[in-house]
Amino acid sequence: EKKYRLLLEGLQDSIIVHRNTRILYLNPACERALGYSRDALLGQSIMQLVPPEFQEMVTIAVRKRMAAETFEPYELDLIRGDGTRISVLMSGSLTEFEGAPASVNLITDITARKRIEKTLRESEEKFRSILEIIDEGYYELDLAGNITFFNKSLPIILGYPEEEMKGLNYCQYMDEKNIKKAFKIYNDVYHTGKLARLRRGEIRRKDGNKIFVELSISLMRDSSGKPIGFRGTVHDITERRRSEEDLYAVKELYQTLAERSFAGIYVVQDGKFRFINSNAASYAGYKREELVDQEAGQLVHPEDSEKVRKNSGAMLRGEITAPYEFRIITKQGETRWIIETITSISYEGTRAILGNSMEITDRKRTEEALRESQKRMSDIIEFLPDAALIIDVDGRVMAWNRAIEKMTGVKAEQILGKGNYEYSLPFYGTRRPILIDLALKPEPEFERKYAGITRDGDYVYGEAHMPALRGGAVFLWGSAAALRDSEGRVIGAIETIRDITDRKQMEEEIKALSITDPLTGLYNRRGFLTLAEQQLKIAERTKNELMLLFADLDGMKWINDHLGHQRGDEALVEAADVFKEVFRQSDIVARMGGDEFAVLALGSSVENSDILKDRLQQQISIHNHRENRDYALSVSIGMLYSDPKSLSSLDDLMSRADALMYEQKRNKRAKNSVHDL
Repeated sequence: EKKYRLLLEGLQDSIIVHRNTRILYLNPACERALGYSRDALLGQSIMQLVPPEFQEMVTIAVRKRMAAETFEPYELDLIRGDGTRISVLMSGSLTEFEGAPASVNLITDITARKRIEKTLRESEEKFRSILEIIDEGYYELDLAGNITFFNKSLPIILGYPEEEMKGLNYCQYMDEKNIKKAFKIYNDVYHTGKLARLRRGEIRRKDGNKIFVELSISLMRDSSGKPIGFRGTVHDITERRRSEEDLYAVKELYQTLAERSFAGIYVVQDGKFRFINSNAASYAGYKREELVDQEAGQLVHPEDSEKVRKNSGAMLRGEITAPYEFRIITKQGETRWIIETITSISYEGTRAILGNSMEITDRKRTEEALRESQKRMSDIIEFLPDAALIIDVDGRVMAWNRAIEKMTGVKAEQILGKGNYEYSLPFYGTRRPILIDLALKPEPEFERKYAGITRDGDYVYGEAHMPALRGGAVFLWGSAAALRDSEGRVIGAIETIRDITDRKQMEEEIKALSITDPLTGLYNRRGFLTLAEQQLKIAERTKNELMLLFADLDGMKWINDHLGHQRGDEALVEAADVFKEVFRQSDIVARMGGDEFAVLALGSSVENSDILKDRLQQQISIHNHRENRDYALSVSIGMLYSDPKSLSSLDDLMSRADALMYEQKRNKRAKNSVHDL
């Protein structure tokens, strides 16, 4: 017992001995791990270290252990002396201690492993959330060109049911010409390893219709660097060619698991194992009795032998304290990873090395999976044709792809890790919330101020003018969504952005064409009716007087018949110029069709009617006294004012003004004069 107690005292792993939960012994490593002194715990119940949610499990384990029943190692949390928790793996066996049966327990700290598993889960959730909001089709092909993975957008683009997509070869949705083009690109990517883009390709949907697409293609490699296939995105640009935008949802992708590992204890003397426990032996696929008195170095991977020699020597000399990693070769010829600490002890009267190790092959695989997952997430963001950024819950920039670099002129290295709305400066020139902030933290009052913002659950969409981009002549459309971890907690947000300036300009041009008379530049009938209705509502609300004038260009038939229609058009343009010169810019001046014009002026009173008539006659006279004229400009008008206390409808006002105009025209004809007002 004295020999084993000495061995336990030198162990780096935690050992605790109890009988029916009363603590009989704990080694120095256990004191350090739990943050208690030995005197503080001896004689106390082990249950004071166990949080309430684990006590029932520990009670059952203790009962079975003391009854010499089998009970597998189990995971739980323990409460340290400072109140913090550590995650541990508890394993043990029944043995004789101080003359009576007792439970000897090995406590392995697995807090780091738990942290890695949590980080991996959160990474996968980030990756999954990103795939859920990108609007491109995403695919993965094997080296033969068969689809092995795809998101939900790809079947929509290709027009195939999802169940028909897996295994579909790219040749099945391309014609012969595009098959040759695609094959050349795939071949180039395979041999160069460089990302390629097909700016304009054609794909044949299942229904036979062709669509135009942009393709990105990159090479996939396994962990050893060997090519295993291709991945990329498919962007349907058919609708873009028609000035329309489409969004597609994508679903979650990829998942990994972490494996448990156990600690091993051994004593090496003169280069040979003098003692080794079952866990340590199992790492190499042996039983403990097979390794006792065998050379310890025979298990070390040949490529790591020198590294182990140097690290072990440095640790024994006190030059390093952190555990070091190396590979071993198992009995079955497999390679496994070990993490080890060692210390010098006296064993049976002779100097020896006490080793404490843990098999971390699963952890190494988990770390590799995490790196590949993070790289894949980064690659997908980089491949997106849309500008994209990601922020964490504190508003710090975590991702800034090439497209947004090009859009803003800000390089990723200049902005990654920065917060305090740094990402709003390239767009607005000031620090302020933008769409991605509304996805991270909804602000209903802020959202209601802007008509261009819509929300659908975690997703927010909007478009806005960007005053700080390219002189302020830029309109952008964006979609943003919260990123959540495996427990549903918000851990950040992502936003994708598109430049819609050309589309907005086209919409404005179309709108202008729909309400403007192309000959005179005045409003047309549609524009007049739309704006006049608005002015009537304003007049009614503000109790302002309102003047409506209808005018008809006299002698148009004579001008067209004798001078030609071109001169008739010139007369209409000249009449329009007269109305522009007479009336204010705020007045609504329109050509209603043919040779008829209309003016609606808000805030014009009856007292001003003679002034307006004189000004109109004066401008007509100025135009008629110009040289080389072969016709005289003349208009018949109908002018009326509406009482703000009893406003009539626009139709009624127009009918009355039209009647007054034709009454003046009849009077002119009766006097046989077509060249006077």
